[in-house]
Amino acid sequence: MVLVEADFMLLPISEQVPTLHQAGIVDVDASILFMAALFLVFFFLYHRIFVRGLVDMFEKRHDLTIGSREAAEAAVKTAEAKIAEYDTRIGEVRRRGVDETKRVRAEAELAERAQLDAVKAEVGKEIEGGLKDLRTTAATARAELDSVARDAGNRIADRILGGAA
Repeated sequence: MVLVEADFMLLPISEQVPTLHQAGIVDVDASILFMAALFLVFFFLYHRIFVRGLVDMFEKRHDLTIGSREAAEAAVKTAEAKIAEYDTRIGEVRRRGVDETKRVRAEAELAERAQLDAVKAEVGKEIEGGLKDLRTTAATARAELDSVARDAGNRIADRILGGAA
């Protein structure tokens, strides 16, 4: 029987659509079990090849990330320890510097006092020498003034007494 395209179109819709049994795509009885087994085999192969590989890769990545994080934390702790040691050393050096400054200042003050005492002693000697010279000069001047005053007093007395006598 030869079907003509026009004859096919005139058939009712229920006759135009082939049934599952007529189509032959999937045989429900034995082929479904084969397909289920085939699906399970491919599922386990897919899981074993791809999923497990991805899971392993993600675990390695996670381990590397955590390992890097731990290494970074260790580096931070080491850096903090070095900073603390640096601060301690800087504090020690500052204290030594302050102590050295105090020592040098004390030595300078002692040297200054010694110089001032020496200068004071020298100036004191010069002042004493000057005072002695002044006292000597004053004594000489008094002696001269006494002699001049006696002479002047004698002359005045002579005039007064000499002119009255």
